[in-house]
Amino acid sequence: MFPVRASEQLYKTQYVPTIWQVEQGLPGNSVTALLQDHNGYLWIGTFGGLARFDGERFRLLDATATPGFDNNNILSLYQSRPGILWIGTVGGGVFRLENGAAIKYDERDGLPGRLIEALHGDAQGNIWADTSGGLARFASGKWEPYPAYRKKAVRNFYLQARDGSMWFRSGTDLVRFGKDGSMESLHVRKPSAFLVQEARDGSVWVGVRDEYRLVRYYQGVFSDVPLPSIGRRQWLTESPEYVLAMTKNTDGELLLITPAGLVRTVGEKLSPPEPVSLPANRGELPKVRTIVADREGNLWVGMIGKGLVRLRLAPLTAYASEEGLSDASFNTVFQDREGRIWIGGDLLYRSDQRRFERVPGVRDIRAISQTRDGDLWFGGYDGLYRWSSGVLRHFTVGSSPVTSIREDRDGSLWIGVPIEQFRGGLYLFREEKADQIPALSGVHQIIANRDGGLWVDAKEGLFQLRDGKLSLREQNQNLPPMRVSLHQDSTGTFWFTTNGRGLFRFRSGRSKAITVKDGLPTNVLGNVVDDGKGNLWVTSNLGVFRLSMQDVNDFADGKIDSVSPVTYGVAEGMRSSECNGSPFRTTDGRIWFPTARGVVAIDPDAGSRLPPPVVVEDASAGKVGLALDGSTSASPGNNTFDFRFTALYLSNPAEARFKYRLEPFEKDWVDAGTRRTAHYTNMPPGSYSFHVVAANSFGVWNTEGTSVGFVLRPHMYETRWFYTLEAALVLTLLWFGYLFRVRKIRHEFDIRLQERLDERARIARELHDTLLQSFQGLLILFQAARNLLPERIQEAIRTLDNAICEGGEAITEGREAIQGLRVNPALESSLENLLTITGNALAKASGAGDQNPAFQVTVEGRPRRLSPMIHDDVYGIAREILRNAFRHAQARRIEVEITYDPGFFRLRVRDDGKGIEGAVLKEGAREGHWGLPGINERVNRVGAQFKLWSEPGAGTEAELSIPARIAYGTGKSHRTSAGSNV
Repeated sequence: MFPVRASEQLYKTQYVPTIWQVEQGLPGNSVTALLQDHNGYLWIGTFGGLARFDGERFRLLDATATPGFDNNNILSLYQSRPGILWIGTVGGGVFRLENGAAIKYDERDGLPGRLIEALHGDAQGNIWADTSGGLARFASGKWEPYPAYRKKAVRNFYLQARDGSMWFRSGTDLVRFGKDGSMESLHVRKPSAFLVQEARDGSVWVGVRDEYRLVRYYQGVFSDVPLPSIGRRQWLTESPEYVLAMTKNTDGELLLITPAGLVRTVGEKLSPPEPVSLPANRGELPKVRTIVADREGNLWVGMIGKGLVRLRLAPLTAYASEEGLSDASFNTVFQDREGRIWIGGDLLYRSDQRRFERVPGVRDIRAISQTRDGDLWFGGYDGLYRWSSGVLRHFTVGSSPVTSIREDRDGSLWIGVPIEQFRGGLYLFREEKADQIPALSGVHQIIANRDGGLWVDAKEGLFQLRDGKLSLREQNQNLPPMRVSLHQDSTGTFWFTTNGRGLFRFRSGRSKAITVKDGLPTNVLGNVVDDGKGNLWVTSNLGVFRLSMQDVNDFADGKIDSVSPVTYGVAEGMRSSECNGSPFRTTDGRIWFPTARGVVAIDPDAGSRLPPPVVVEDASAGKVGLALDGSTSASPGNNTFDFRFTALYLSNPAEARFKYRLEPFEKDWVDAGTRRTAHYTNMPPGSYSFHVVAANSFGVWNTEGTSVGFVLRPHMYETRWFYTLEAALVLTLLWFGYLFRVRKIRHEFDIRLQERLDERARIARELHDTLLQSFQGLLILFQAARNLLPERIQEAIRTLDNAICEGGEAITEGREAIQGLRVNPALESSLENLLTITGNALAKASGAGDQNPAFQVTVEGRPRRLSPMIHDDVYGIAREILRNAFRHAQARRIEVEITYDPGFFRLRVRDDGKGIEGAVLKEGAREGHWGLPGINERVNRVGAQFKLWSEPGAGTEAELSIPARIAYGTGKSHRTSAGSNV
C-alpha cells in the first residue's frame, strides 16, 4: 500500500489575521506608523489622525480632541521615555505629547523642515528627526539642524548600536561610524530607502528596499543574505517601497515581510517563508508601510489603503488542504507506537510528522486502535479494518458504525457499536469474526481501566470488563442522561460529556453537572481528554475548551460558584469550530483534535503566559474627574463613582477577564467577566482605593493589577464633629425625653389618683342621689303612716306598703351605685322619657296624693342623641333638681324644657314653689347636704354652663347649657370653659 498524496512539510508556526478599517474605528485606512508604548498600548498613525488602541477600542487623538495638536497627517512615531510620545507629521512638524497635551515644534524651533519622515533615539536620550529639509537633533531641550557627523555630511539617522556605533545615510550610502573613530560604508546602486535593525547577537541587518536586498553587518563585514524569490520582477519597479518590511520582536529576533511571506533571522541566514494572509488588490503586492511586533508575539502590519492587520501568533496548528491534509471532516486521531499520526474521518490519512499521506481504500472511519502485535484496527460505517504489515483486510460487525476498539490485557479485542439507525452492542472479535455479547444493546464508549481491565459505557449502565467477564457497576438511572463519552482521570473520577446536559463529574456514586449557567460555552459536548498537567480538554461544536481540573472539582464540591474555561476556536486559528470527534494526546504532549475541516494540534503550554497590563483609563466621582495618581480629593456630594478600565492584551482582548473591588467598601472581588466598567452609587464620604486585576484568554492573571486612590470629602453634616454634636443633641433629647416621660408618668399617676377620688365622690353622690334620698323618702312615708294611725288604718297600711316597696328599690339602687354597675341610661331610653318616668316616680313617692304638683316635659328642636357620658351626667343633674323640687319646693307646677339646637343643648327646670333660702344660694350648699356640690361637679366634668335662679315665694329655675360639639359628641370637653352661676 502506497500513499497517493503528500505535502513537503508541516507548518508549525501559523498566524491568524484580523483587519481593522475605518468602519471599525480606525482613523484612516492608510496606516503610516505603528508603536507599542511602555504601558502596552498600540499607537497607530494615519493620514486621518492618531489613535491609541487597547485591542478593543480606538481612542482618537486628533486636532479637535488634544490641546495643542493641530495636524492629523501622521508619518512617524517614537517614544523616548514612559509618558512622552514624539509624533512626526506631514507639513506640521514634530509634536511632543505628554499628559494629554501636545507641544509643537517647527522651523521656528530649529527644525530644518516640516515633513518628518522618521523619528529615532540614541543611548544619550537625544531625539533624531529626518525632515524634508535635513537631519535635526533634539538635545538639551531644543532642536538644532545636524548636517554633518565627524565632518561628513549626513542626511538620515537610523540607529545607535549596542557597541556605540552610529548609523547614518550619507549621500546614497549607508555609513557606520564606529565608537573607535572608524567609518564603514554600504554602497548601493541608486538612492534607496534603508531599513536598519540590530539583532540579538549584535549584528546589524540592512534592508535595501529599492533593490530588494538584505545585508548583514557583523564584526566589520557587510554580507548579502539571500531573500526569498520576489515572484514577479515588475513589483520591484512598480512598488519598490512595498517589497520589504522589517521589525524586531521582544526576543531580538528580526522579522521580515517579503512577497513570499514572513521570514525570520536564524543566525546569519533566514528561515523558510511562512505564509501570511494580507489584503491586496488583485495582481498587486500587499502595500505594507510599516510593521511592529508586540510583546505577546503578534505582528501588526500597517497598510496603505487596507487598514491595520494583526497577525496573531496562533496558539495551535491547523492542518487542512493548505498543509497537505484535506478539508474533509475527521472523527478520530491516533498515534501508533512508531510515532505516526493516523487521522480518520471521511478519508484516512497518516503522517510521519513531516508530511501527510492518504491511505486509499478506507473511508468513514470513527475509531482507530493498535494491538500488542503492532496491527492497526480501523472502525467505521463499513465495519472493521485490520492493517497488518501493509495489508488491509475488512470484517463485518453488526449493522451500525464501529466507534470503539479496545484490546484487554488478555489480548481479546472488544468492539463497541452505538445505537443509531439499528441496534448496536458489544462485540468480542476472535477467529476473524465478531461475536455479540447479548447483555448490551448499545455502547457509547470503551476505555481502559487503571488496573488493566476495561470500562464499557452502554445504554444499560456502566460495566466493568475483566478477564472476559462483564459486570454492572452503575445502573443507568444513576448515571447522567444523554451520555456521549467517558473519561477516567488519575484519581479514578469519571467525567461524562452529554448531548445537551453539559459535563458531569461522577465520584463515589454521585454525579454533579457543570453547564452553561456555570460557565461552560455550551451544553452540547463531544469528547474529553486530560493533558497530564491538571487540565481537561473538551470538544464541542463551538470549538475546544480547556478546564482546570482543580476548578471543576472545586465547583463540584461547592467551593466556587463558576468555572472559567479557556476557549479555542476560529479566532485562535481553527479552520472550523465544529469539533466533536475523539482527540488524542501524542507523546510530545500535544493534543490532536479532529474537526469538520481538517485537524488541529494544540500544545497545552502554547499561548501567551504574560499577565496582561491593567490600566484604569477614566475614573470619576460625580462630576469630578479622578487623577490616576491618587491625588484627588472630591468635593462633598459627588457620591457616584464610575471607573473604566482595560487590559492591554492585544492577542484576544475580547476574552480578557476582570475582577475589581472598592476598598474598604468591598472585601471580596467582584467578578466582572469581560465587562470593563464599574459603577457605584450613594457612597459615603471617606478614603477609597479602587483596585482592578485582569487575566488573558489563557487564564493567566495579573494579580497585582492597578489601583486608583481618592478621597470623598464629607458635607458639614457628615463630619465627625457634626456627628459628635448630633450625638450630644440626641443624648440631650433622650434626657429631656426621659424627664418628659417621668413627668408624664407622674401626671398619669395623679390622673389615676384623681380618678379614684372622683370615683369616691361619684359613689358619694350616688349614695346621696339614691340611697340617702330613698331613705329620706322612707322616713317621710313612715312619718305619714304614723300620722294616719289609728284613725285612718287603711290609708296607713297603703302608705306602709309603699314604704316597703321604696325600701326594696333603695337597697337595689344602693348596691348598684356602690359597685358602679348601673345600667347606662343612654342605652335605656331618650332623655325626655327618662325624666318623665323620674318625675312620675318622685310624685308617687312624695305621698301627696291628689296634692301632687303638675309635671310636664317639653322638647324643642329635633331630638338628637347625646354622647353617653354627657347623657348620664345631664340625667343625673336633672334628677337631683327634680328630687329637690318634688320634696322641698311645695310647688304646684314643675316643668322641664329640653332644647336641641344645632349650636347647643339646653335643659331648664322650673317650679313655682317656695324657693331656696338666700344663705343656701350664697354658700352653694346646705350644711350636711351634697345635692348642689354634686351638681356642680357634674357641670364641671362635662364642660357646661349652669345657672340657678330662685327668690323666696317665687319658685326656682335651673338652666344647664352645653355646646353642641360636646353635647352631641363632635368634640372633647374642656373643663376650663365650664362654670356655674348660682
